[in-house]
Amino acid sequence: MEFGKRNVIRYDENDYVYYICDLDGLVISYEKRVKQGKKCLWDYDIDINRIRGDIFSIPKDGRYRLPTGLAEDLQSELKRLQKELKRIRNEQKEIENELKNLKIRNLDQLQHNIQKREELLFNISRSLAKKIVYGY
Repeated sequence: MEFGKRNVIRYDENDYVYYICDLDGLVISYEKRVKQGKKCLWDYDIDINRIRGDIFSIPKDGRYRLPTGLAEDLQSELKRLQKELKRIRNEQKEIENELKNLKIRNLDQLQHNIQKREELLFNISRSLAKKIVYGY
C-alpha cells in the first residue's frame, strides 16, 4: 500500500485503526487515483463478495461485531476465576492452619511420649537398683 510507504497513514495494531498522518498527502494521492481511473470508494455489494473468498475474510455472520458478548463472557470468566482463586487461597490458609495444629499436636504427643518413656526407664532402673541393693 503506497499510503504506508509515503507515511500518509499509519496502522495502530493496538487500536486496530488507521491514523491519517498527512491529510494533504492523502488528498493528493486520492486525486491521482481518481485521474487514473482507479477505484477508490468502497462498494459493499461488490467488495464484500470479493473479500468473503479470502481465508482471513469477514464472516457472513455479523455477530462478531458485537463486543458486548465477548466482553460479558470475559468479565464473567474473570469473576469466576477470581472466586476460584479466593476459594483456593482460603483452602490454602485452612491447610496451613491444620498443618500448624498437627505440628503442635505432634509436639505435645512427642513430649508426652518422652515423659512416659522417662518414667518407664526410671521405674526400670529403680527396680534394678532395688534388686541389686536389696537382692529382691
